[in-house]
Amino acid sequence: MDCQVFLSYHSELTDGELDAWTAECCREHLEACASCARYDRVLRSGLRLVRSTPDVAPSVDFSS
Repeated sequence: MDCQVFLSYHSELTDGELDAWTAECCREHLEACASCARYDRVLRSGLRLVRSTPDVAPSVDFSS
């Protein structure tokens, strides 16, 4: 797997939507490619941050 193919699958990998074989190929690529491993770490770190923030509720006097 090259970087372009890995990047095309990354969203599905992150969401757990890949078949087992393709997911394993992606994981093997991550072990061998420092650039894609960094991309994965940065993206997952951002996702963890967004997912850990509380929901925002508008105030009762908010109008659009």
